[in-house]
Amino acid sequence: MQATFNFGDRRHKVSEGDTYWNIAQKFGLDDVSALVEANGGDDLLHPGMTVRVPRQLFWKPLCGRVTLPPPAHNPRPFFGCFYNTNDVAHYQKHPEVRRFLKALHMVEASGKLPAPVGDNGESIGPLQISKWYHEDAWERSAAHEQASSSPAQADQYHRCEELSYAEQTALRYFLRWCPDALMFRDYQTMARTHNGGPSHHRAARATAHYWRKVHRFIDEDGNKRRSGVTFDEQPIPKLLLQVPLL
Repeated sequence: MQATFNFGDRRHKVSEGDTYWNIAQKFGLDDVSALVEANGGDDLLHPGMTVRVPRQLFWKPLCGRVTLPPPAHNPRPFFGCFYNTNDVAHYQKHPEVRRFLKALHMVEASGKLPAPVGDNGESIGPLQISKWYHEDAWERSAAHEQASSSPAQADQYHRCEELSYAEQTALRYFLRWCPDALMFRDYQTMARTHNGGPSHHRAARATAHYWRKVHRFIDEDGNKRRSGVTFDEQPIPKLLLQVPLL
């Protein structure tokens, strides 16, 4: 049976002599049986076949220590180890975070609204969010749990076409996968996580290139503000409109 690959999963092409144990060692996995089960439960490997390594087997939580108590709106820590004491609404209004979100919008969709569909139909909206990204971002929210019990409300992905909802989705994604980066304004980690997921270091060159583009717009915005001209007042350069979507 052909395994179904999800966003963030890794692939391993089987060579002569490969075993599930060797593949698990390569990806730093402890549970070999989970790897076998993710590939149909058959432990026989044949050269040339592709083994799926599910994202949840190798993605690791980010840990940190803070002395402040968790916020009342969300008493549970992220992955049991890092409390972020601010919510999405706080970050969405924060001036510095707004500059970062605007830079993402410029890189992902050239600042356009409505934004074109990108990644061969896999991503939508001003921040070019995929279904898997959206699912990850909202998985632990009370709204998601409530919607899951109502088929009529279950699919909110189309709302990623809205700028505000797309920003909320991105911020939730950062709160889940890089909460320390969001709290301490590590925009490079946030940009690379947005582009390459929690394991962005596995695609270091591509995500570093993405970060340079985001950083350019953040700097450009800051320079315009210091000169008395706001980011929103500037027209989109014609050359920028010709840049293909990622």
